[in-house]
Amino acid sequence: MKYHLLAMLALLLSLTGLAADEKQTDKDKLQGTWIVTSMEFDGIKADIPADLAGSFTFKDDTLTIKDPKKKDDVKGTFKSDNKQDLDFTVVKGSNPKLTETRRMLYKLDGGTLTLVGLARDNTVRPKAFDDKGVIIMILKKK
Repeated sequence: MKYHLLAMLALLLSLTGLAADEKQTDKDKLQGTWIVTSMEFDGIKADIPADLAGSFTFKDDTLTIKDPKKKDDVKGTFKSDNKQDLDFTVVKGSNPKLTETRRMLYKLDGGTLTLVGLARDNTVRPKAFDDKGVIIMILKKK
């Protein structure tokens, strides 16, 4: 009887944990730092060496993009529709009043984030992950 009670308690606790995970929004799942591990353009994929890898850090509604080849970080905000649309509104240059919204598609798969944007105009959202002229970035959770 004691073992049955322990087993039932363990089952209830695990189900409670699953319910909490299911209530997480994509915004919650995006929180933290993601490292760019590879990029693909026109079917050509390139792995990114760790010393050249940029990162995307999501904290609450803010986003910081680090590029090791650039001195300054790109800062802004982000919005997700919890399906596949992700918008970054970032500051252009040094004037915080000048912003640009970059429209992308995204897919979350555990510790992997896939971002897809148009190479020529990232203010327009691609229609699909396999559209022509898209850049695909694969990021891993730090």
